Amino acid sequence: MPNAGDKVKGNTIGKKDNRLYIWKECVDCGKGKWVILTQANPSIHCRSCASRIRWKKSRRPLPMNDGYILIRLEPNDFYYPMVDHRGYVREHRLVVAKSLGRCLHSWEIIHHRNGDKSDNRLENLQIISELGHRQITILEKKIVELEGRIAKLEIGNHRLRIQNH
Repeated sequence: MPNAGDKVKGNTIGKKDNRLYIWKECVDCGKGKWVILTQANPSIHCRSCASRIRWKKSRRPLPMNDGYILIRLEPNDFYYPMVDHRGYVREHRLVVAKSLGRCLHSWEIIHHRNGDKSDNRLENLQIISELGHRQITILEKKIVELEGRIAKLEIGNHRLRIQNH
């Protein structure tokens, strides 16, 4: 069993590279794992402790008011690989990742079922393919267009009824 701070080459511990790894232990429970050695090497949380830790409530809307909420994560957070260059992740992606207990891949799309991009309740979110998301978006736009046409026709019918009375 390695001790905290032990350093080894990746290929000696079953990794596919030859980078240096360091044995780090979870700051909460002490469970250890090998992580790539970097200059900073922050403290870590294991997967189970990371899922119990509440993310920092530094929520803010994305620029351009597109409705999404951003969450800032610390470098030692299990879900940190999902952040952008500023250290933020979209809240809806984080909610689904935490429910799955894993980081999401960049190609996994999270769809808001009710269309409200700030409603990040798990029951309002679903993982779908890019093709599925495109199809949903096309259908939603068509529905809005048809609802607009129906509203205009109803106004026209109402005017005709008034004229005929």
